[in-house]
Amino acid sequence: MLILPILGAVTIDPGCAQWNNDVNSALGEAVSIANYAASVWQSRPTRPGTLLQDMLGASSEDDQDTLTFAQTWFQKAAAAGSDNLVIYCSDTHLNNIAPGKFRDPQNGNSQVTIGNSNTACGGALRAFAYPASGRNAIVLCSDSGNGALRSYHSPTFGQWNTGGDFRLVNSGSINTFGVYLSYKILHELFHCADFQQFPARLPSGIAERYEYGEITGGVSADDRRHNADSMALLGCGEFLKL
Repeated sequence: MLILPILGAVTIDPGCAQWNNDVNSALGEAVSIANYAASVWQSRPTRPGTLLQDMLGASSEDDQDTLTFAQTWFQKAAAAGSDNLVIYCSDTHLNNIAPGKFRDPQNGNSQVTIGNSNTACGGALRAFAYPASGRNAIVLCSDSGNGALRSYHSPTFGQWNTGGDFRLVNSGSINTFGVYLSYKILHELFHCADFQQFPARLPSGIAERYEYGEITGGVSADDRRHNADSMALLGCGEFLKL
């Protein structure tokens, strides 16, 4: 199957034709968010809100160790979205070999372990990422209403960075980022940055956590620092200066 390039060494599968423009826009914004979050702390002497404490368990919004940690991984997430990446818009390229186990014949027969279904998205996942024979792959699920490509309201939210006030439309909930495709892709870029650093199962043994309530509801600081959604929400919040 032909793979079409979009950004340098980033490619998009032709199966994404229906969503091609939105995926391009969302990926571009996800990389912009990561770059912005990596650099903003160098130039902003004070930070509004408590997102660094909430998302990463920092001792304060000026915790230099946590700021350095965040800056490093936002840089790596931006790099992951700019090189050696392929994006699929369904899981149909994966061959099922057992429940929850698949092979990717387009990428060196890389083995993918995800869920416990005979389809990788399984009618439940929004998206997932995996190492694919020298590059990374992101699958944006489209097999059900739960999939990233069936549940987003808009590809990007950058208009709230340059005009207006996001807080007027998000009902006070940072979880509203979940309706934007760029946020979903940013989450996956942290997995791609390092699958060991941002695994599906956190250091304490619990599964990765999603959204503000789950992340702040008793999850340790160490787990938060290894949780892709913690970083994605932090980056989006920084992008909008929340």
